[in-house]
Amino acid sequence: MSGVVTAGILPAVTAVAYGLLVPCLTRPRRRAPGRSSWPRPLTRAAAGCAAGFAVLVTAAALGILRPPTTPPDGTDLALAATGIALGCGEFAAAAFAASVAADTVDALRGTRLATLAGRLCAGATTPRTTERRPAGAAAARSPERRPASAVGRTHWLGLARGAAAEEARASVRSLPRWGACLLVAVAVCDELSFRAALVPALAGAGAVTAVAVSAAAHTAVRVYEAPAGRRRVPETWVPAVLVPAVHAVLFWRTGSVAPLLTADVAYLALLIPTERSRRP
Repeated sequence: MSGVVTAGILPAVTAVAYGLLVPCLTRPRRRAPGRSSWPRPLTRAAAGCAAGFAVLVTAAALGILRPPTTPPDGTDLALAATGIALGCGEFAAAAFAASVAADTVDALRGTRLATLAGRLCAGATTPRTTERRPAGAAAARSPERRPASAVGRTHWLGLARGAAAEEARASVRSLPRWGACLLVAVAVCDELSFRAALVPALAGAGAVTAVAVSAAAHTAVRVYEAPAGRRRVPETWVPAVLVPAVHAVLFWRTGSVAPLLTADVAYLALLIPTERSRRP
């Protein structure tokens, strides 16, 4: 099968699996009286695994994904060990970037720049009349214009308040024995689907296209999985953009998912205890 056909089929299957199958499986359904429904984290994890399995089966049928024929050597083990440091670095970088972005948004809230941006986004075209203020009016601005928590609201562990941490904590708490295994299974499916399958399928279009499409698709899935009211907060979209981009670039350079999988394990290992320690 030609590379052009492969490059078209697999992205289409990925879009259908994560864009249609996952929402269909996670859609709330009416339950008969007396029947208990699955916990929400379990439902979402199972849907993610089902979508990833569909993509992997398609990639195997197209000849993109093949089982390894040789056992892991010293290079693979060294890459897997490096992934632990990578996961810790991703957690620290995403948390720090999220906290800086959140504090920046809070600092700009109520300023002229933020007001103008809000009016442009809302489609306002008529100029608004402003009353004259004394020269010292800016210094005597009411404190309600800026939230009291605008300064120092977050620290470099601000990511622990994000939707990803809440999802991880809820999964482990609702499924104490194998909740963490479900999170790892979803991470494995994501890495194999968006990196091991999608990047080689788009390799004929060039490195930039393959990496960009893989990272953008995974980012869209991670943002969509977040609660609707928290998709725009930096604690949600900063790690959703950073981690897929880094993993797509590393897979293109190394061709191995071993460091990416260990990085996901390290990331979750830091994410879940941090969220637990911040919650009463």
